[in-house]
Amino acid sequence: MIAIVIPTRNRANNLDVVLRALADQSASWDNYEVIVSDDHSNDGTYNVWDRYAAQPGTHFKYVNNNTKPHSWNASVPRNLGAFIADPQCTAFWFVDSDIVMPHHAVATYMEDLERKPDRVIIGSYDFYRKDNEVIAVPDVRNTKFESVGVDELFSTVHDGLACFGGNIVIPRHIFWDVKGFSVDTHIGLEDGDMGLKLWKRQTNFSYDNRVRGKHLWHETPPDRFPPDMKDHIDKLNMKHFGTKDPDYGIIEASRETYASWGITGWNPPPEWVKMGFGMEVNKV
Repeated sequence: MIAIVIPTRNRANNLDVVLRALADQSASWDNYEVIVSDDHSNDGTYNVWDRYAAQPGTHFKYVNNNTKPHSWNASVPRNLGAFIADPQCTAFWFVDSDIVMPHHAVATYMEDLERKPDRVIIGSYDFYRKDNEVIAVPDVRNTKFESVGVDELFSTVHDGLACFGGNIVIPRHIFWDVKGFSVDTHIGLEDGDMGLKLWKRQTNFSYDNRVRGKHLWHETPPDRFPPDMKDHIDKLNMKHFGTKDPDYGIIEASRETYASWGITGWNPPPEWVKMGFGMEVNKV
């Protein structure tokens, strides 16, 4: 049984589409449950969940992060969702609240877990532009993982940094072995931190491009990036790389990661640049 954990904050419209796809899976509801883990939404998110939970024969759960105003990242809601998962669930599938999954997704991941129960499974998703235009921006990780296959070890830091939390299945025992997602990181850093923890653990992974989601466009909320994010990047660098040097650590590792996948250049998010990280990136 798979527990699908969806962290969300004020994305009711996107969440409606995401839950609709998960309620219409080819797999039996005996094989999965869907957990909406709400991080203090005030846009009717609970009402969206309630409409699906009211459908007979479904397994929808809801939990609200009421520990503080909101968590600044997806770690707290993801961990909360994992905490309340059915004890029979042997794996957590983390799906972002703006990524719509195909009809066969649960059945495909069930097949993967039966074949390799001790693997972290990485899926992918393409970015769809505003107004859901047909043209999508492809997931750059396909360049890396389609070339190395589906049975690999997290052998380099680059593999770990490819561990995006928007579409990833982590066996229950592995997730708690690395103590879940770190709550002392900020938005955009928790996924890389999880990947680096799995890399240090020498975790095996599988990559399954059959489960390819559709990342829906949405406005970036004004409170997405906290003012002290630079301090959190420093902490992440010290934790995993032993340095606060902005020209090394997570920025340089990300730059090298994209280069190892054949990407011609990489620029940090604009919010990082404003805080003095990764000014001008050399093309590779």
